[in-house]
Amino acid sequence: MIKYINKADSKSTFLHRLKNNSPQFFNVSVKDEDMFFVLLKSTHGGGYYFVGNIAESENGLCITGSIVHDPDENGNPKEQSYSKKEKIKDFLIAAIGLILFWWIVVIVGIIAWFCEIFNKDKDVPLDVPLEKKLDDFMIDFMGCEKSD
Repeated sequence: MIKYINKADSKSTFLHRLKNNSPQFFNVSVKDEDMFFVLLKSTHGGGYYFVGNIAESENGLCITGSIVHDPDENGNPKEQSYSKKEKIKDFLIAAIGLILFWWIVVIVGIIAWFCEIFNKDKDVPLDVPLEKKLDDFMIDFMGCEKSD
């Protein structure tokens, strides 16, 4: 459970800032006055969202929530069924594709190997952790403090 405190805003002000002042690279959607979603990372099958719940307390607004992959409208992870027939079909398609195009995989592997040898700039992180992105959004843009 991730928790933030916002001492400066009322609930209506906080929701207004969420809807209108969020940076474009954070896709924010407000479900109702108590729940909002922040897209942290888009994936092929959906994305990783922070599902936040807003409650008023004596210290200010208390925002609690968790990071969920592809949540439903209530913030719970969607249940996906993958039948045995679909698994077999997908395996056969992948096997046939590999048999037909193995030589492309080898060429791409050799090119990637050469690029890795000549490219020594590995100091740049490839992916920022989801919780760090969330902290950047909630602390820097929304004016919250992280709470334990």
